[in-house]
Amino acid sequence: MAIVGAYRPFAIGHDDIKELAGITVTSKEIQRVSCQIGKDINKFYEKEIPDNIIPFSSKATMYLCMDGTGVPVIKNETKGRKGKHKDGIAKTREAKLGCVFTQTSVDKDGYPVRDELSTSYIGSIETSEAFGDRLYAEARIKELDRDKVEKVIAALEKLSPPNEKAKESLQREIGYFEKNKKRMRYKTFKNQGFFIGSGVIEAGYRAVIGQRLKQSGMHWSVKNANKIIALRCYILSNYWEDFWGSRACA
Repeated sequence: MAIVGAYRPFAIGHDDIKELAGITVTSKEIQRVSCQIGKDINKFYEKEIPDNIIPFSSKATMYLCMDGTGVPVIKNETKGRKGKHKDGIAKTREAKLGCVFTQTSVDKDGYPVRDELSTSYIGSIETSEAFGDRLYAEARIKELDRDKVEKVIAALEKLSPPNEKAKESLQREIGYFEKNKKRMRYKTFKNQGFFIGSGVIEAGYRAVIGQRLKQSGMHWSVKNANKIIALRCYILSNYWEDFWGSRACA
């Protein structure tokens, strides 16, 4: 039931269980079991975290990525929160996803290759410093790709914002580039065979969060959303057997 609940809406999951196992259960039972196991996974993770560090050789490079996506939630979960809709009320809460993976080699064309089975995910809806807006126009991306971060900053400083809000946004972007320019030498990093894009984490939050929690008509409580996120993270990180084995031995 937990695996079905991790992949399918509760309302239709009972059909899968009936077809696959010949067992009749209700949608509410699938929800209850999925959320309970998701809760157990969080406890298991907290207890086992020292043993869950991904092993990697001295030749491997470890990457840590994070991103966020809005998850539709029930009204009580957005009380007092400002949103982007016309009525000013938030409709979603941000689910943050972390992704860890390693890379040891590059392919024949010099592009980095993710180590097989090295990718793991952690995710949750929780408070953190707000993600700043990232302004990347096509011309600026090309400059970054040639290690010309200073030119990007200079181009931004020449802009004439039409109002105070736009001016504040521009200054925030300039500050971001100034603060992170040492980490934005993309040409140098590419020449060294490193990943420089956000494709891994972007694909991750679509696979881990979007495909299950952002379907049409869904609205979650933060508590239950976190339980299903934990459940999906463990299954997609290939930790499911470890978790289930611990329950069998308990």
